[in-house]
Amino acid sequence: MDKWKYVKDSELFSVYLLALVEHINGSSKFLYGLGYPINGEVPKDKFFNYTISNNGPEKLQVNRLTCFLTGDKLKSFLDKIEEGKNLQTIAGELEIELDKKLTEELKGFHLKTKDYRHRPPVFLENKESINYYKLEPIASLASNPVICESIVNIEKEKVIDFDDGGYEQYDVMEFIKNILTDELSFKIPGPDIKRLGNFEVFSYPFESCKDVRPLTTKVLREGKDHQPTGVKINIKPGNFKNKVYLRCRTRNGQVIIGDQLKFIRDAEASQEITFPINEPCSDIEVTVWDASEIDNQPIKLLYEYRVPLMRSLSFDMGLIGLRGKLEDKWTKKLEKKSGGQKVNKKVERISRENFQIGGFDKDPWVPAGSELNRLFKHYFPEKSKAQFFSKGWQDENTFVKWFQDIAGKHKAKEVIIIDPYFDDEAVSKFLALAKYSDITYKVITDIGFRDSNIEDNIINGCKRAEPMLPPNIEIHGLFRKNRGTDQIFHDRFVLLFSENQLEQVYTLSNSLSGVAKNYPSVVVPVPDDVSHEIADYYLKLFNKCEAEGIPKVEVKLLWSQKKESVSTREKKVGKSGVEEFPGFDELTKVLFDSKEIPLDQIGDDYKLQIAENKQIRYKQFERLGKSLNSYLNHDRHKALKLWCGIANWSVRIPGHDRKKIFNWLNELDYREALTNVTKFCILESIEREFPIGVQNLRCDNENISIARNSFLPFTNMGQFAKSMLEYHFGRYHYIYSVSIAFKYLLSYNSEEAIDVLTRVIEQAKEKEGAVPTVDLAPCYIVISNCVNELSIKLSADMNHNEFRFLKIALQAEADVIRALSVAAISSYIVGGQRKLRDYGNEWVEALYYFDYLKDPMEKVHSLAWVAYECQVLRNQKNESSLLADKMEHIKKKTVEHFQEGFEDDTEFRSIMKKFSGPIEGSHSEDLCDVLKQLVECNKVSVEMAGDYIIKVLKEKVSTHLEYGNKYSLPVDSPFTYNVILCFCEISPQKASELEGELNTLINQAKRVLIEPFIKTRKYEKWKSSIETLCWCGAALLWLDNEKNNVKETFLNIYSLLQQHVDDFDDSFGLYDMFKKEVKDIG
Repeated sequence: MDKWKYVKDSELFSVYLLALVEHINGSSKFLYGLGYPINGEVPKDKFFNYTISNNGPEKLQVNRLTCFLTGDKLKSFLDKIEEGKNLQTIAGELEIELDKKLTEELKGFHLKTKDYRHRPPVFLENKESINYYKLEPIASLASNPVICESIVNIEKEKVIDFDDGGYEQYDVMEFIKNILTDELSFKIPGPDIKRLGNFEVFSYPFESCKDVRPLTTKVLREGKDHQPTGVKINIKPGNFKNKVYLRCRTRNGQVIIGDQLKFIRDAEASQEITFPINEPCSDIEVTVWDASEIDNQPIKLLYEYRVPLMRSLSFDMGLIGLRGKLEDKWTKKLEKKSGGQKVNKKVERISRENFQIGGFDKDPWVPAGSELNRLFKHYFPEKSKAQFFSKGWQDENTFVKWFQDIAGKHKAKEVIIIDPYFDDEAVSKFLALAKYSDITYKVITDIGFRDSNIEDNIINGCKRAEPMLPPNIEIHGLFRKNRGTDQIFHDRFVLLFSENQLEQVYTLSNSLSGVAKNYPSVVVPVPDDVSHEIADYYLKLFNKCEAEGIPKVEVKLLWSQKKESVSTREKKVGKSGVEEFPGFDELTKVLFDSKEIPLDQIGDDYKLQIAENKQIRYKQFERLGKSLNSYLNHDRHKALKLWCGIANWSVRIPGHDRKKIFNWLNELDYREALTNVTKFCILESIEREFPIGVQNLRCDNENISIARNSFLPFTNMGQFAKSMLEYHFGRYHYIYSVSIAFKYLLSYNSEEAIDVLTRVIEQAKEKEGAVPTVDLAPCYIVISNCVNELSIKLSADMNHNEFRFLKIALQAEADVIRALSVAAISSYIVGGQRKLRDYGNEWVEALYYFDYLKDPMEKVHSLAWVAYECQVLRNQKNESSLLADKMEHIKKKTVEHFQEGFEDDTEFRSIMKKFSGPIEGSHSEDLCDVLKQLVECNKVSVEMAGDYIIKVLKEKVSTHLEYGNKYSLPVDSPFTYNVILCFCEISPQKASELEGELNTLINQAKRVLIEPFIKTRKYEKWKSSIETLCWCGAALLWLDNEKNNVKETFLNIYSLLQQHVDDFDDSFGLYDMFKKEVKDIG
């Protein structure tokens, strides 16, 4: 038989080569290649080179070489490749141009002839046609079956074998697998690995080069019981030439129930053919042969397709009956414990019924055999990894042996046992029998809800079994913060970790406790995806991470094989009988003149109270003021320690008592002393290596994050400032000496508060990046606490319509102070604590506070932040005439304050983006209105406005093309139309530039459509490419529908789309929009 018989000389083929390039030895290997028929306008006879990935092991990379050749030239190319000629030689002989970026390794690319054989044509079924019970063969990469003739590599392992490269074979295999999976959707491991090293040439045996099915099938039914009577096959026009044989084979339960053949005289025309059937069928197989062959010659297979049918559907339906709410002691108690949050008290009774559509009433012999097979499988199941222990875990010959075996099998380096009921008997009967000495054993148990003796019992059990315990062991007890007695967790798990990863998680039905040791028990391996979720949750719990759904706990080390001393409970009450706190000794020494604390100043909760007697109280306050004055003059170290005591005491007494302290001290001669000591407390973070106010306190990620965000420039601080105002009452790590110091300054001397925070931020910002993070920890703590207190004050001021502090804050040197103030005004203007209808003209007055900002562009950014919040309200369907008035006023003020001759493209986009709200391009009428006004007032150039529109539109289209499903019908259709009209009005001289960008995107989308079998392999990418062509085509026409080249491009797109729209789902309506434009231009 002649080679490449099915490659038609005049047909156009896309040639696609993947080469594995090794730079160390300067060589390349052939990974895979294919040729397949295409149509359309493409550049012929030139090899294009593209690096798919250079992230392989060491110096390995994969390059894709593509070329478009006619069938006759493809045959010559294949023959020369098979002869072992290199790419450069073949290109010279066939007059094929090589990409200038082609490296020497790729120019020398060739096949080793002894490793390759020619394989005659084979018929590849499409993947849906392959029976699941067969050994899965290689299949067509297209939707349709294909004829495949190939040059086959018979030494495939050489492709992944590098003797001199020093590569790990696993790394090479993983790299190749990922490339072939991503690039061609190969199933690896699976049948497609057989294609490695092959060059395959695909041809459609019927008259088409489009990957669209040439026929459809339908089961015909008649009568009230919808009895199947036949299969109707609809042949689409133009796919088969002349005469064909059409075969229809039907199966029921994998048994052939019908196999019929019909001669079709004119298969090129559209027609319907019906094949009768006598019983329901479970799949249909259609085959088409060429009937025009010469006598005594084998007939040629043109098409085969098998489609499985769904015989029945089962539905579960629930009918709601009794409904109500459960009110009892338990729900009331639970509601009280949850801090007033709602508790689900709904009661519902549901009657369930099962409905089945379809079935096997007409052919009961099908389910009869299946049911018996299912019964045998039930009683003789395949062996799983779960284990049942009828005698429980006390049986050392079963459970303990199993545990020893699985720890060794998984090459475990660490075993974590999670068990809320772990006890001393589990230590002696379980841990003491651990087999491997190189494994670290860690136990996490819950001690808060159990008997108070449990800690001592576990510790004593460890002491008794110490000689037998493995060398590396830790037992940790968890309890809720504030010593709550609610159980933290219930389930039991064993987590096995190797050196680098989680190997396996097992769930245990019973606890490893003495109580449960005799009970039957089962252990079940957890699937890998859930295993990682379990490990992540319990490790976060153990590490006390503050995350949603993770209880707040304390962790106590009960035992370590290193015999570390067991920590004792933290003492809350000191020798004085009062709860102690930082600065307690210095405070009480001054308050009580070094005498004992009077009993009437010790509360029932052992907290220090202020004196009830006014005379005694004022004498004590007098001592505090005098001591502060004296210490500040002679020993500032002592003054700061005393302030720590005052601050920490003030948060432990009622709010009205706290005011009595500070009001009294502030109204006498001690205001200056109090101001100075609070400033020193804040400033010592930048003046002392170990500040008194923040020493011995951890600096967590939240402190660092807030502080570093405070270093941002004003223009980048919008979201941070908003989040601080909204979430300042959330979980927060308070340093009371600092927070109360700043709170005092804000209340009694706000200028000093702003000055002192500014100084700390400026000096910390200078050190950021120049010194280790740990050295800046005191600054981070101080800044985060002060910023939090500032946020609280601003929120409170807005709630009470108090604006006096804002005048000072908006003129502060520190960007974060101004940004927080602007965010506070924004929240007030856009809604605050009231509904929009409650506003008069207060919001207009609030806008004028932005005039206190010194920088005009900061005023613009501030107005843009307010515009953003207005658009958020509109998105929530909160539209009103008042909101529209606000937007008009904001746009007017924005244009008024905008700096003339502004040239920063990045900052300009960040401002414009906010007029759209959360999605850039939304509310495009407002966006275009601002752009027009800015250009008309000569605030920005027509070039900048035009560039902005080009950039945003290009990003939107290219993002949709790259990732798919990014198009938003309510946003992007009006945005495209509005901005192009705006563009034509304000920047017509840049029309050719926008036209060029749209043409570039059109060409990118076209290139996607000629990728190998893209619709079958990556339907979403194929779909988004068609949508991109519609989007850009319509945009081009809106830009200029008079230019001939625009109309030509538009009609070219329309012609191309006709080849693909048969199976296209126009969910976004883009093709429909495109067709309307086609009608308009005729």
